[in-house]
Amino acid sequence: MIRKTILTIATATVISAAALGATASTASAGVKVYLGHGGYGHGWH
Repeated sequence: MIRKTILTIATATVISAAALGATASTASAGVKVYLGHGGYGHGWH
């Protein structure tokens, strides 16, 4: 029973870490694209 709980917690931790990593990489990719387009210079005026 305890073993199953540990496994469940470990799985949840891995899933949240993966989700967090995906969010972070998406955000950094978005920032790179934004900076690559010159920031405010394009399409913001």
